[in-house]
Amino acid sequence: SISRERKPRNCFYFTAEDFSNEIQSRVRIKKAAMEELERVNREYVGRSDYARGQASMPAARALNELSGEFERELDQRSHGEGFLDFFASRFRGGALFLLDEPEAALSYFNQLVLLNIVRQAAGQGGCQFIIATHSPVLCACPDAGIYEISNSGIRRTEFDELPNIQFLRSFLSAPGRFVSDEDDDEQEED
Repeated sequence: SISRERKPRNCFYFTAEDFSNEIQSRVRIKKAAMEELERVNREYVGRSDYARGQASMPAARALNELSGEFERELDQRSHGEGFLDFFASRFRGGALFLLDEPEAALSYFNQLVLLNIVRQAAGQGGCQFIIATHSPVLCACPDAGIYEISNSGIRRTEFDELPNIQFLRSFLSAPGRFVSDEDDDEQEED
């Protein structure tokens, strides 16, 4: 549950679109910094090393900051791996995190990895999370307060009462009941 006694120092809102924007922004910054370094090398020929160093410092600093933030650049990893690295780097410092369907790019296994990252940040880092999700994996977070939002309003519920969990269990117990074979339907009509 959300605690009013712990006031977050920071707040972070995330949607799947934000991650794509982050990657595009990082690529743009890296490209601009590389172009600036090339320009300095061209235009500062014959000038002192000090002048060339001063002119290239902002671009070099930008590249250094980008390269040191993640083990490998986000755009050079699978979408899911990049998501996990991005989350792991942000979940710190007793902040409040609002996440809108963070499972969008994650396999079920990586959803479990994310769940463990969230639990660790909540337990050891004092972070709080509000997560809007359909993920059965994220909904299974132990000790999480689960609220269902519907046309009737908002109500606290249990994991086993969630309609998506009930449907998933029913589907997995007998998928053939839910999947129609178009060829069988066509043969029956003939």
